[in-house]
Order: sequence, then structure tokens, then C-alpha cells
Amino acid sequence: MTRSEVMKIYYYEGLIERLQETINELEARRAQLEDSMLRSPKLDGMPRATQGKSDPTANAAAAAAEIKTMIDDQMHLVMKYKTKIERKRMEILGYITTLDDPQLVEIIMLKCLRLYTWEQVAAHIGGNNTAGSVRGRFDRHFNRKM
Repeated sequence: MTRSEVMKIYYYEGLIERLQETINELEARRAQLEDSMLRSPKLDGMPRATQGKSDPTANAAAAAAEIKTMIDDQMHLVMKYKTKIERKRMEILGYITTLDDPQLVEIIMLKCLRLYTWEQVAAHIGGNNTAGSVRGRFDRHFNRKM
């Protein structure tokens, strides 16, 4: 297993986070459109020409439906990446069972499965380890395998 393979969960999690932000923005926009459809038109007693003008409520409904489709597409991608993460977790767990060094196993688990920062990994490992030292150990292991 390579360094890039064990780090994929980290990158998939980042993608999911960005997709979720997009979904939240789309849902907010959709809510605004739906609110605008519920408002009554301003009536001031003056006649209005309808030639060439579209129905704003229909336009808002169409836009809201389009946004709903976009949200569904984004949610599908989120589910796809979550499935990939679970597969990758199983691969990593299988890989680390082949390692003889328990500290290296812990470093890989903390960084790649729990998604700790290097500082958090070093703090968890203890023993005067720094973020740079645990990262170096991680990198040396995967560089040696190449």
C-alpha cells in the first residue's frame, strides 16, 4: 500500500465537506425561492401589461426544482464518497495488520482513519514526539516501500 492510498480517506473527507457546504448553500437558495413563491404580489390598483412578461412564481418554482435536482446530485456524490471511504478503511485495516511495528500502526490509524492532524498524532503518541517526527516516520515507511 502506498502513502497516497492510505491518505485517500483524508482527501475524500475534504471532498465530502466541500460538497456539504455546496448543498447547504443550495438549500438556502432554494428556501429563498420557495419563500418568494409564497408572497402575495403587490397590488396597487394600477393595471399591468402582461405582454412578454413571464410569471415570476412559475420562474421561481422552476428554479427551485432545478436546485433540488442539483442538491440530489450532490447528495449522490456524498454517498458515493462515503462508500469509497468505508472500502478504503477496510483496506487500511487489512494493511496495518501486516505491520510489526505497533507505534507505526498507531500513527497510520490516527492519521488515516481518525484523520488527526500531525500535531494531534504526536500528542497522542507522546514520548517527546513532534508533528515532524511522526510525519517523518510515516513518510519513511512509505518511501521505503517504493
